[in-house]
Amino acid sequence: MKHLNYFLFIAIFSFVFNPLTNAQELWLDEDFSSEEWTYTLEEAGLMHPLAGVTEIGTDLWTYPFKSGIYGDIEGVQGFYLNGHWSGNWIAEPQIGLDGRTITHSIRLRGNSPSFIQLPTLANAGKIAVYVRNSNTNTNTSFDIEKLGDDNTTWTSLTTLTTPGSNNYPEGEFEHKLEFEVNSSTPISLRIHKNTARFMNVFKVTVEKFAASGIKNNFSTRTSIRIQGKTIHIQSEQEANSNIQLIDLSGRQVWNTHTAEKQVQLPASIQQGLYIVRMENQHGSLNQSVVIY
Repeated sequence: MKHLNYFLFIAIFSFVFNPLTNAQELWLDEDFSSEEWTYTLEEAGLMHPLAGVTEIGTDLWTYPFKSGIYGDIEGVQGFYLNGHWSGNWIAEPQIGLDGRTITHSIRLRGNSPSFIQLPTLANAGKIAVYVRNSNTNTNTSFDIEKLGDDNTTWTSLTTLTTPGSNNYPEGEFEHKLEFEVNSSTPISLRIHKNTARFMNVFKVTVEKFAASGIKNNFSTRTSIRIQGKTIHIQSEQEANSNIQLIDLSGRQVWNTHTAEKQVQLPASIQQGLYIVRMENQHGSLNQSVVIY
């Protein structure tokens, strides 16, 4: 009966968690220079009266928005915004990393709390934030935060740092920063800034949680296989790897740092579905596994 239950479990796993399900699907793909956002912000009365006019005088630092506008806007396309609506002194439109045209942004303040709160999502995989540091030479940081069950307390999931904008690769106007949220349950996230230096946010994307997906960006063939409670790593490259085991609520239940190709999980790890995340200097891999 134990073997029957196991194979039934595998069959259900294969049906519900197809290896290609949601591999690159997005919950959010928000470009703040888009026509939709421009129209929404116009409706909110934030646009500069000369928006759309070539000659804009001395208002480059906020154009196409009115100068000196800070504060909250609730419910803008599902977002809650506390920031400065800014053109990021863009005298001429810029080209983003993905080829889109950048004309304006939501600007987060330095030292005073400022944030972009995303709509509540059914789940969340990887979040990507496209930014530009307002300071040319000094780093600035921001947090990806998660709203607690009390709907009041925010907890930092990670801190991301962008260098001074003069240190971006040649020809790149913005910096893309990413973090694996890996939550299979509903979640509210925000991009929160309370550190020195202004920072402009141009775009935010959030992938759907791909519990069964295999995401592998290693430059050479690399894979993970689980047998019992042993992780077998197959790779053409030697490296010290950070390995995490994440349950389907997005909680890390175990991690280690090792150069070994076989890693034993602790006996306390229970049977079930998990995500194994392996990362080293050669790339990263997220893979769903069954531990039995």
